Amino acid sequence: MGMLHRSITFAYAALLGFAVIMAFSVMQMRDRDGIVGADAVVRVSGEGAVPSGRVADLIADFVRTERVNIGREAPDLTDPGNRRRLYLAVGNPEAGSANWLPDGYPGFDSAMRTEVLGFASGVHAGGYYSIFGDPDQAERLRAGFERLGFTAETEPMVSPSQRVLRHFADGPLLWCFLIAVTATVSLVGLGVGLGARAYGTRRALGGSYPAVLAGDLRRVAGFLARAVPVTAAGVLAVLLPHNGLHQIADFAWIAAGLAGALASIAVVTHAAALALVFRPPLPDALRDAGLGVLAVVGAYAVRVPAVMLTFTVAAAAVGSWRVVGDQRAGEGRWAEAGAAVRVMLSGTSVDLANVDAMERAVGNWLRRADGDGRLVLASRRQLRDFLPAVADGGRDVLVVNGAYLTRQQVLLASGRRAGGAAEAQVLIPPDLAKRSSQLAEGVGGWVAYMGGLSRTPVEKVLFHGLRGGQSLFTYGSGPDVVHDHVLRDPVVVVLPASPRFLVDTEYTAYASRGAAIFPEPDDVARARAGGKLGDYVNGVQPVAQRAADQYRSRVVEFRDHLVNLGAAIAVLLITAVGVCAAYAGGNVRQTFARRAGHSLLRTYGPLLVLEAALASAFVTWSLGGVGGDPVAVAITAVGICLVVVALAVLDRRF
Repeated sequence: MGMLHRSITFAYAALLGFAVIMAFSVMQMRDRDGIVGADAVVRVSGEGAVPSGRVADLIADFVRTERVNIGREAPDLTDPGNRRRLYLAVGNPEAGSANWLPDGYPGFDSAMRTEVLGFASGVHAGGYYSIFGDPDQAERLRAGFERLGFTAETEPMVSPSQRVLRHFADGPLLWCFLIAVTATVSLVGLGVGLGARAYGTRRALGGSYPAVLAGDLRRVAGFLARAVPVTAAGVLAVLLPHNGLHQIADFAWIAAGLAGALASIAVVTHAAALALVFRPPLPDALRDAGLGVLAVVGAYAVRVPAVMLTFTVAAAAVGSWRVVGDQRAGEGRWAEAGAAVRVMLSGTSVDLANVDAMERAVGNWLRRADGDGRLVLASRRQLRDFLPAVADGGRDVLVVNGAYLTRQQVLLASGRRAGGAAEAQVLIPPDLAKRSSQLAEGVGGWVAYMGGLSRTPVEKVLFHGLRGGQSLFTYGSGPDVVHDHVLRDPVVVVLPASPRFLVDTEYTAYASRGAAIFPEPDDVARARAGGKLGDYVNGVQPVAQRAADQYRSRVVEFRDHLVNLGAAIAVLLITAVGVCAAYAGGNVRQTFARRAGHSLLRTYGPLLVLEAALASAFVTWSLGGVGGDPVAVAITAVGICLVVVALAVLDRRF
């Protein structure tokens, strides 16, 4: 009958583990994307022509008439990254979503808390409405909103398969999948190769290629029949305390799909490797000499991508570690921000016809706060925004107002602290002092343009030298909050003290970029409590909380990279054993020459020369085409060491 080599059974056990880990990550990301389980979504925007109570009446009448449940998701005003609210109207008490009001939302990610509330008249109309029922009801709901004067449209639904594929598009999850594929191919190929002599014996007993392959696959099926229930039991034991087994069916579907994909790759690899083992004449196979040159080539066809994959994962891990270190080093700067918040403008409260009204309301509010000193403006820009033709256009520029200089220490070259003034100011770091004339022309032109838009002419622009070696706090207004919380020696553009200098659209643009900061959150709460402003400003986000959320995400990402790196190095070891086994199995005479007094280096010299040549080529490629990183040298050194260790172990076995 024969037995499967333990490398093959280990491959299937490993792919089950990989599938479970990846499914868990997908479910967490999917849960944070939004409420799951909707059959259709309607996007509503605009001002409408009715009070908010009429909207609540529309929803109540609709769910009662259509016997459907409708939910509107909204971020929590104080912690939008970790909490959200779902306003739910129930018209079909028999549907599963109806239980969310008394029992809570069955979220998968325990870190994302969802508060389920009844749909009340105080809920603003603008937003996304999830329909838990018949997708055709979305059109009737859209028509109902349009009759009230709103702009509404049905959103295309993303299939579960498309959603899963989207999560695999980038990041550690993609590398995890590629590592799983490489490990599966390596382990299965290694297991078949190391069993070459056993397969030769089965051939001698009359076993054909189809019969031997079918027998192996039956044994694989028997192993999976035992391994899958054990894996499932372990998953249940972990998920039960984690989230009460919420969304377990979706988790099982994703895990089964990933395991099926990896198992298919394993079967194809098994068939190809077995065909290679059946290729030599039977006498050679019985002497365990059946791998030969083709087996070595096949082993390297897996090993080379494994080395490149390990390098990519290691580089990503190093980059992630640096970002985490930068954030940890800047903890004191985030503490300076205190309770400061940035405002979140609604993307669904207005349609295109009413954008001007929103910008006037938000812009006037921010202008008044700026004039009273209650608003900090801190916008990260780049030099090319002011001087398009300069070679170093990526140099950082920080645009601030006087309130920023009051709260953050910015030192001039004279040692005096910079402060706000009636005129616009440009603070130039020492290494750009020779380009003062260019900066005067570029920034001066921008200031004149802004003043022209607001019909507030600027008489002159003041230029001062900036003390070198300063790291200025951005309040996280850059695209990467964790990495860009400070700028080292930027050009600083200080806006004039007059709040009339910026037009409404510019103030709104600052807010939409996260560059409008309120040191006192109560200022935003009071503004939202009265008038239409509460419809446009749909939340606040503490700048320190946002940084903490992203820092936590980066730490998780770094840990994922470390796990991937460990798995990738394990794959390197597997491919090293595979290469050595293929070479030794195909060169039996040279292997036994070791017993005649030859050294390890002389016995396996050609293989070591080949490894050194490939290592040199890889290092040259990485230094020339990927930016140059000592990571490449470290990976090649680890790879060669693993080959030497594998050779020594295999030689002792011989």
